[in-house]
Amino acid sequence: MSNFFKVSTKSQYALSLLAYLTSSGDDFVSLAEVSEKEGISYGYLEEIVAPLKKAKIIVSKAGRSGGYKLAKEPEYVKISEVVEIFEGKTAPVKCLSGHKCAKEGECKTRAVWSKLKNSVDETLGRISLSDIL
Repeated sequence: MSNFFKVSTKSQYALSLLAYLTSSGDDFVSLAEVSEKEGISYGYLEEIVAPLKKAKIIVSKAGRSGGYKLAKEPEYVKISEVVEIFEGKTAPVKCLSGHKCAKEGECKTRAVWSKLKNSVDETLGRISLSDIL
């Protein structure tokens, strides 16, 4: 995984999955249903649900009436939290993601990248699942 901020298909599909679960209310939804309705491969959804379960964003239930649903109310699931699971911390340049920079003390552009990072973090941190429906 790159330390540079880039939105992968996993993040995009995770948000699609979560939006679908949000619109389904408190019902458990099968991955087969999400796959069919959202046009996302079942196998790819299986890869996406594991980290979301680990982060306690979704819960699962086995069996015939099982599936997945949100573990908490949609207004408490921030987009930044979801994106960070799949992309890591947002950082448009290496020096803002903990890498040492040879020009650290004299860099004239760091402030620009820092403002960009802060803006992205702030924006994603303000938006919840309930905001995207």
